[in-house]
Amino acid sequence: MLKLRSYQLRQTILTWIVLLLTACQPSAQANVIGYVASQQVCRWTQAAMPDEVVECPPLRPAPEGVGALAGFVLHNGAPVVNASVVVAEPAGTPHVARTDATGRYQIDNIPPGFYVPVAVAAGYDEAALHDDWGMPTLVHIEPNQIVAAPSLVLTPSRPVTLPDDLATAFQLTQTAIHTTTAPFPGNAAAEVQAFQFSYNGARVDTLRLYLPRNLAADAKLPLLFMVYPTYVDWWETVSTAFASHGVAFVAISPLTVARGIDIEGHALDANVALQMAVGGELSPHIQSGKALVLGGSFSSAILNRLLRL
Repeated sequence: MLKLRSYQLRQTILTWIVLLLTACQPSAQANVIGYVASQQVCRWTQAAMPDEVVECPPLRPAPEGVGALAGFVLHNGAPVVNASVVVAEPAGTPHVARTDATGRYQIDNIPPGFYVPVAVAAGYDEAALHDDWGMPTLVHIEPNQIVAAPSLVLTPSRPVTLPDDLATAFQLTQTAIHTTTAPFPGNAAAEVQAFQFSYNGARVDTLRLYLPRNLAADAKLPLLFMVYPTYVDWWETVSTAFASHGVAFVAISPLTVARGIDIEGHALDANVALQMAVGGELSPHIQSGKALVLGGSFSSAILNRLLRL
């Protein structure tokens, strides 16, 4: 008999809620979320039934033969040239193609299954294939066939406009200041300043500035801006190590409670933080005008959107 501990039962229920939600509304993310959830449930089942042989879904199921997806990317009926179109396998493996002069794309070597195509191009917002009701639409890839997808329709990006005095408009406040060290490189240390600001109905309290210690009064440092995938303070030693190399290191992490998996919301938060840093609102020691922006793991999606704001 399958017996789940209480914490496993709670996690399993939450996982199945995710599965039900993604099943109700297919999306590009659901391709991957559904796979991850099924893997987690399988691992809990293995832990609860150590004497039973429980096989989890393979990382990448052996295809029965691959297929292809073809279609057009348009705006107001005209072709969008050099747009990227992507579909993702359940384990996350992407398949990508670009549109030609006619707006046509063809993605080859896709394993059989159901996918939600997504397109993006410079100057346009990304768009998923959807029906007349605005619901994302699945396409079924079959072996040795080229599936014709309905056209993907893009709309021009609308630049985000921000007020001139960001610190006042978004109630920027410094909440703490302390010094920290890191084991590598040798003698790495930094001054850490914690900030918070209000934006889009939430209090963003995950903004941090790391500066090398004992700076000259007129020192101006290049800006390195990091969007961390998890809580910003868990990465303090990494941030300290960066700052010890003579940069102004500004870091932010997603507001997972307030924003959930709202990539757009996280990117907008990061954009406000970046603009305040570049504009000298966080410190007079930051060089104005330029920044190197980094991200990784979950924050790669946020970074991708941030760079197009």
